[in-house]
Order: sequence, then structure tokens, then C-alpha cells
Amino acid sequence: MFYSGIDLHKDNCFITTVDDRGEIVKQERVRNVPEIILAYFASLDGSHKTVVECTAGWYWLNDLLEAHGIELVLAHAKYLKAISYAKVKTDKVDSQTLAKLRRLDSIPQAHKIRRSSGISGMSCELACVWSRSVPLVASASTTWVVNSTVTSNW
Repeated sequence: MFYSGIDLHKDNCFITTVDDRGEIVKQERVRNVPEIILAYFASLDGSHKTVVECTAGWYWLNDLLEAHGIELVLAHAKYLKAISYAKVKTDKVDSQTLAKLRRLDSIPQAHKIRRSSGISGMSCELACVWSRSVPLVASASTTWVVNSTVTSNW
């Protein structure tokens, strides 16, 4: 079994993969092109479990990997203290930390809203980012529009 941590950005990601012993077997920055990302995982013969932080661009990666039998866990960035409190913050270090926590099954998970719920991917991403920065309070002053936008009367 391989465990991969993905530090995802708009146009690229840094992936670190560790084995069952926690040893790094591969680290690479790759462009966010489906074929390149799938080639990364295909280069390691075996089963994979992955993790990515809840950011504004995770939804397409989830769909891509799960369509190819690679389980992706969505890490809740607010509760991922190993990264948020780290003294050294680089893509390489963050992806390595994610991979090692995934191996130990110690990822604080964010909820993945499924497309079957009728909520669009963009709304899911916005809700995830929104929940990281603003405490959600159910009140009459908050309006959620579920068709690709989130609005507020605050």
C-alpha cells in the first residue's frame, strides 16, 4: 500500500508518497493535468490512498482519482495542526506531512458533499473554503444560494 499527500495549487501540485513503513518512495511536483497525475500514481505498482487539504480546487482531483480507484481523503485545513503550526512551510514538507498522517490514518477529515446531493462542485468548494475562514451560524441574515455561488447579507 502507498500513501500520498498532495499539496494542491491552481496549476500544479506537489505529491509525496510513502510506503507501509513510512519511507518516502517518490516526491514530485507535477502540473495539474489529469494524464500527468495519473502517470505519477501508475509509476508505483500497488494500491494507493491519498489526501489533499480542503482548498478551493480539490473537487476535480477527487473525481479524477476516485474514477481510477484511488481513494482520496479531504483534510480539514483548520484542524490539520501538524501543517498549520509547522515552523517550516513548503510544498514538499506539507505533502510529506500529509502522506505520513494518511499512513497513520490521522487525518482530520472535512466532509465531501457528493454531486448526487444536487449541489454543484463549485458550491462544495466554496462551502469548504468559507467554513475555514468564517464560522457558519444559521440565522436569518445568512443566505445560501446553492447554484454555484455563496452569498451573504452580513
